[in-house]
Amino acid sequence: MVLVVTWDRVQQYFPSVDYKPTNMGDVTFQVALVTDWSLSYALVQYRVGHMTWRYPGRWYSVEMGVAKGSLTTFRPNVYSRTEYAYEIDKHFGNTGYKGYWVYELGKIPANATKTCQDWFRRNKVLKSERDAGFASLPRCPCSRRGIFRTLLNQWRFHRRDEQNHFKCYILNLARTGQFAPFGKECCYSTNPLKPDTLDMLITSPPFAGAALAFNPLVFAQEKLYDSEDRIPHVACCDHGSNKQCRQFYSLREIGKCDPNLSFQWAPLYGDTHITTLDGRQYLFNGLGEFTLVRLDTSTSI
Repeated sequence: MVLVVTWDRVQQYFPSVDYKPTNMGDVTFQVALVTDWSLSYALVQYRVGHMTWRYPGRWYSVEMGVAKGSLTTFRPNVYSRTEYAYEIDKHFGNTGYKGYWVYELGKIPANATKTCQDWFRRNKVLKSERDAGFASLPRCPCSRRGIFRTLLNQWRFHRRDEQNHFKCYILNLARTGQFAPFGKECCYSTNPLKPDTLDMLITSPPFAGAALAFNPLVFAQEKLYDSEDRIPHVACCDHGSNKQCRQFYSLREIGKCDPNLSFQWAPLYGDTHITTLDGRQYLFNGLGEFTLVRLDTSTSI
């Protein structure tokens, strides 16, 4: 069965009531949902030359990807929330063709216990080899704020689970060459009913992030990530016993977190909104010369 949906000349939407630019172009793209009642795929075509949205600046990002039937399973495209999303028709998709992407949406699940057991058998013989690679991976920041204060673009959003209240970030594509083929996922609590752990790294099963044998941001590794990291976690921890979940994490270590931030952000924007290095926020329109930062050191930075 095939269901085809086309979006024709779609305008940009700006949520801000104060800034709604006009003449920002339009986009035409198409999605085909394909299934044989065993496997399901989404075929997305961003028509070359018909993605003419103009980039309005980093405050207005485009989010694209697949949700697989639920926002809790949202998986973003590699260009999601970047300026490259505005020219996605000019970039090669995971099919090898410009603007053309294929996503596996799901398949009829096999027996979860057997899936977990088979995965554990074939992966335990690789433990020592992979542990050596996992040891070189950077630690997750202890809090979600640290995600945005580490080395530039080291981490990027990966997925969220609204039902269980957490968000996960993954080692960014720009950093994978140093650690290939391995990756790492860091998951943080978003549960407002537990303020003591809000935005803190989850360090215990079944929702903790872990080292990954394959980074899914690398096109050639997406299927390996699904078969060796994501699906086994679902089988062992979402549908398996506590023992099976512990076995999964014995081969995909969580690791300790890093409490030290590489540097501190002090953003300035608008007319003028200032956040100081100690976290204080100001709205300032004064005319004159002012000292924003002074370093009392002779050490170069």
